[in-house]
Amino acid sequence: MTKPILCLDFDGVLHSYTSGWRGAHFIPDPPVPGAMAFLIEAVKHFDVNIFSSRSHQDGGIRAMQSWIDYWLDQEFGWDKGADVVATANQARNDLVYPTEKPPAMISIDDRALTFTGQWPAMETLLTFKPWNKLPKLAVGVGDIERMMDAGQSMNLNVDGTVTPKPVSQ
Repeated sequence: MTKPILCLDFDGVLHSYTSGWRGAHFIPDPPVPGAMAFLIEAVKHFDVNIFSSRSHQDGGIRAMQSWIDYWLDQEFGWDKGADVVATANQARNDLVYPTEKPPAMISIDDRALTFTGQWPAMETLLTFKPWNKLPKLAVGVGDIERMMDAGQSMNLNVDGTVTPKPVSQ
């Protein structure tokens, strides 16, 4: 049975991309927390395609493959046991690296908006920031409760930080 395609962006989604672009073949930063575990789970449900601006550049796909291999080994290596290694190796072997955007059921990208049928305002597009460039607030539960009582909408991010929800135009 064919699984649906999940298209994952690389920089800013899997690779934390904190150093910015250094060329298609040079990937200096660690993964976004949870990325390797997500890959292992995702290949059980989807044909996972990793597609990036690196994908069509010389050495780009090989660099992404090597980077993912390294980080899978770091997080799911022999110190975790043979079954864990086998699961990581299966995930590694199931990943696809297309050179053109695949016909995905769904994509995860740090630099995209979900189209809702309503065209966004130009200001929304011009001021867009990926998740890792948004301001982070250090707040506690009491702060969150006060923000909710004041009617402030917020996003609770995967890394545990809270950011204000943008006001819709």
